[in-house]
Amino acid sequence: MQSFKNPAFDFIFDSWNPQMAYAGFTEVNFDITDRLTVIGGVRYSWERRANKGRVGIGRQPSGPLIIGPTVKFHAWTPRLSVSTS
Repeated sequence: MQSFKNPAFDFIFDSWNPQMAYAGFTEVNFDITDRLTVIGGVRYSWERRANKGRVGIGRQPSGPLIIGPTVKFHAWTPRLSVSTS
């Protein structure tokens, strides 16, 4: 018995997702009394994500590069807390 491969159903997708992220933070403690401390701080984060790939039907992907959307995120995150001892 001999079998044949149908290239119309041989779908290959080669993809990669480059990402980049940065973050920084700072924090300050304020001693209100000997037993009461107020803590304040902030964090900033930034991230970029992209989608890239190639599609091949019946063969290895060698066609044009398909570039999906590149999305960026950023956020400031505050912190405020009270500590007692």
